[in-house]
Amino acid sequence: MAISQRCAVYLPLRAQWVDASNGQSLEGGQTIVAKAPLERMPLFVRASSIVPSGPAIPSTAQDTGGELTVHVFGGSDGSFTLYEDEGITRMKGPTCVMKEASSPVFQWHGTRLAEF
Repeated sequence: MAISQRCAVYLPLRAQWVDASNGQSLEGGQTIVAKAPLERMPLFVRASSIVPSGPAIPSTAQDTGGELTVHVFGGSDGSFTLYEDEGITRMKGPTCVMKEASSPVFQWHGTRLAEF
């Protein structure tokens, strides 16, 4: 039996979407057929999103060594505040305890990223 390497993906209406694998911009409100090889899941990100990522770790209590990559998917202005969970309690959302007194705020303005 052959395994399909494509899948249908619905991109919600009233938004622009970006294919994270190649940066292609796509209009929302449509279903597309995306490449889906076994080694990579299709990932579409809303335009103007700023997405931090770090190494895979088994627990949030484990220190990652400070390495953090910030992925910016342009299209319009956007911003986010970086919070770090202290890795012990089960608090959710904005009530999490931050490791440092101040959290950086990132803003995306057209073609440039600013940190405040």
